Amino acid sequence: MSKSTDTLIRIARIEGKYVVDEKGNANGRGCRICPNCVEKAIKTRALNKSFKANVPNEIYETLRAAMLARENNNVTLAKYAPKEYIGK
Repeated sequence: MSKSTDTLIRIARIEGKYVVDEKGNANGRGCRICPNCVEKAIKTRALNKSFKANVPNEIYETLRAAMLARENNNVTLAKYAPKEYIGK
């Protein structure tokens, strides 16, 4: 079943740096993950496969934080994740 892109969490690689793209429109290579699939993506290291690179553990933890933010009525991700891993 296809998901609307506004319900998915986007991770982007911008100039070699990985960030959670809160607005979903940052330049750079990106992938989108369903919030219900975050734990499986973390367990299988799915971002490594999507980006064909070794994605830092901090990004996986930020992805988990993004999921928590969504579960808590879209509370800003800044409350849960380090600033350097959040896209503008």
